[in-house]
Amino acid sequence: MLNSFEISNIQNEEYKTNVKLNDDLYFNCSREDLINEVSLGDKELICYGYCFDVRKPESNTADTLKHLINRSENFLTDIRFLNGHYILLFNFEGEWKMITDAVGMTPVYIDRENKKC
Repeated sequence: MLNSFEISNIQNEEYKTNVKLNDDLYFNCSREDLINEVSLGDKELICYGYCFDVRKPESNTADTLKHLINRSENFLTDIRFLNGHYILLFNFEGEWKMITDAVGMTPVYIDRENKKC
């Protein structure tokens, strides 16, 4: 099971790992070993957890992400075939978005007052 994470406008030092998404946004998480990041040009994809494509599994999460980002035009179709326990953060068109696994085992809370997820 994944440990805690926070998306906010501050680099929260209470978390072991802090990934700067842009000038105003950080992904703070408690497990560095569960982070995989890939980029291709101006496209970025981050996975917190693990995932694989059930149609043709890669040997690890990083290779799965590379395949996804190389086929970014099919991303929303391809993620339907992912299995695992993950939070995907992706930026393909200048805006960060988040998708969690279909199991829905990861509760997500939004704190509007403190502007964090």
